[in-house]
Amino acid sequence: MVKHYQIAINYPNASAIRQMVYHEWGNPDNPKVLICVHGLTRNGRDFDYLAQALMEDYRVICPDIVGRGDSDWLTEPQQYGLPLYVSDIITLCQRLSLTQVDWIGTSMGGLIGMLIASQFPHLIRKLVLNDVGTFISQNFLVKIAKFFSEAPRIFDNFEQVLEYVRLVYAPFGELTDAQWQHLAIHSVKTIAPGKYRLHYDPNIAIAFQSQIYQEQNLDFGQYWVSVSCPVLLLHGEKSDLLTPEIIYSMQESYSQLQVANIPNCGHAPALMDTRQIELIKAWLNNLSLLKIF
Repeated sequence: MVKHYQIAINYPNASAIRQMVYHEWGNPDNPKVLICVHGLTRNGRDFDYLAQALMEDYRVICPDIVGRGDSDWLTEPQQYGLPLYVSDIITLCQRLSLTQVDWIGTSMGGLIGMLIASQFPHLIRKLVLNDVGTFISQNFLVKIAKFFSEAPRIFDNFEQVLEYVRLVYAPFGELTDAQWQHLAIHSVKTIAPGKYRLHYDPNIAIAFQSQIYQEQNLDFGQYWVSVSCPVLLLHGEKSDLLTPEIIYSMQESYSQLQVANIPNCGHAPALMDTRQIELIKAWLNNLSLLKIF
């Protein structure tokens, strides 16, 4: 059974305290803790299937990063960005007295994990990066900006929500009807009877504008070279973000990196498929990954 909690965080230069929500599975007294962090426009409920499968082994904590899900939106959208997200997670760990965790991060959540593993090397014991590496091209940032600009503001019924989710998140992989339904339910917030909006602050797009206008790529290599924990890199074989060249460069610089190619997925595997879950579970338990796919 999932439980929902919130913590209050006072942001620098902000006039109000913001609430950050996290969803928790498993025994709250279990010393083995797994933190799962979602992608750019997603939220912690993306990990419900994974958390259910791992809650016997872990206390699983799935936060809604600020501006997403049930966490508050920022009044100063310029503050959205990785430095703030890292700070929030460190605050969460301190409030929950967590001194060491395992980490699964999808896309943005993987970058947050990479930065934390680099800057706080004793906090993350094992790191799973779900289809994200050390480099994001300016072309991909333009694609993200287009995604934001084309996103509907209002849905007139849930059928529209389901159709939209199936379309834009098709690269997540071959999901069941029940899994698409789950994603759709948690992708929106009801604003009136039969009316829905997407469950994130559209102003998080502002964080990308400076890189786009300046024609910049994002290079996280300086953080990657400081990561010292074991890392599993999940690669959606059809991914347009995590390329073979990026994977090769990461392998060249870090011998503890293991790579698992996920078939029939782009950016990024949904981690709902039983085989994907078993692969993660095996790696976390130091078992062989060879027979999973």
